[in-house]
Amino acid sequence: MTMHARLVDLTVVTAPDPDTAPPVPTASAPAAATSAAPASAADLVDAADLADLAGLRVLIVGTGLIGTSVGMALRRHGTDVLLYDRDPAQTAVAARRGAGRAWPFPDPRQAGVIGPRQAGTADDPAAGDPAAGTGGAVASVGQAVDHVVIAVPPRDVGQTLVAWQLLLPRATFSDTASVKVEPLTDAERLGADMSRICGAHPVAGRERGGPEWAVADLFVNRPWVVTPSAVTSRLAQRHASLMAVGCGAWVAHLDPRTHDFALGLLSHLPHIVASAFAARLATMPEDLARLAGPGLMDFTRIAGANADLWTEIVGANASPLADLLADVVADLGRVRDALGAGAVQGSGTDPVVESLFRMGNTGRCRLEAAKALPAPRAAVDDHLSGVNHLSGVNGRLSA
Repeated sequence: MTMHARLVDLTVVTAPDPDTAPPVPTASAPAAATSAAPASAADLVDAADLADLAGLRVLIVGTGLIGTSVGMALRRHGTDVLLYDRDPAQTAVAARRGAGRAWPFPDPRQAGVIGPRQAGTADDPAAGDPAAGTGGAVASVGQAVDHVVIAVPPRDVGQTLVAWQLLLPRATFSDTASVKVEPLTDAERLGADMSRICGAHPVAGRERGGPEWAVADLFVNRPWVVTPSAVTSRLAQRHASLMAVGCGAWVAHLDPRTHDFALGLLSHLPHIVASAFAARLATMPEDLARLAGPGLMDFTRIAGANADLWTEIVGANASPLADLLADVVADLGRVRDALGAGAVQGSGTDPVVESLFRMGNTGRCRLEAAKALPAPRAAVDDHLSGVNHLSGVNGRLSA
């Protein structure tokens, strides 16, 4: 019988959901050496790549948990980091935490500016704004920005990319969204220069969001999936990979559709299933709920994730998730039917039920084996061909 979709030969991205990642060990409390995973970015790439980071100027758009953590990590290498968020207070928090310095000019969307302008004139939308009169300065700084990391929700990636590309005509771009196809398709539809954007997804996170929860070690030894398109320039790919290196992550190259299937199975689907089960507990009397053991707490922990954010993520990855969820529903339906028949007939263990548990054992063992693999060790330029992607995410597991 069909049990569920599987990953075939995709060992590099078999990572758990960002919200389920264990705390990252700090320098004062190193983790036990239980695998061959490298201890730092220096073990992953050659020294020249790390040296290049010190010469870059990077703008981070979106200073939540991910954006602020990226800035804090890059600053360790001497990278000049500029910060922008639609909420100035959030930018200020990120700057105080050491993620960089605030971008001092108007947001191109808020100010109505998409390029250098003559400030203070009648057709200047920012006239009278305290930041007005900086058109020349914007152009000057814009020429010096090497790379922009767009750390905003998936639905905002396209419009954010277009606005900042027009303001920063020489910069390359990457994003951090956990869904790739829809945001990049939206960006292309809006007229973005797709040669200057390299999709990316750092597979890491914490249970709480916001710059106050950011840590420089958030991405250490974590996968950072890079999803260049056929037209992505080598420079954009290199800069996107350098962001991963600077944050201590290891780089996995995937095409956008394979990424969305893989993360749909490894991250998005678990959130749906955990939430569906946790919803059963919403009206359970507390004197009964207190009987729950640590296994249930582990299983339902990701059900406490931000509902608004995860509604958006799931919606942006709807197509692969619908297929994956259909497989799970079919499996549960067969188990339900088998249990119902067993209750009526008074029969013993049903092979359908046993098969599900055994397939679960197999899947768990596969995940543990994949997580024990050492991270790839290579220079950034080793993966800039645009075709060196992992593949093979297809097929079904039959019993």
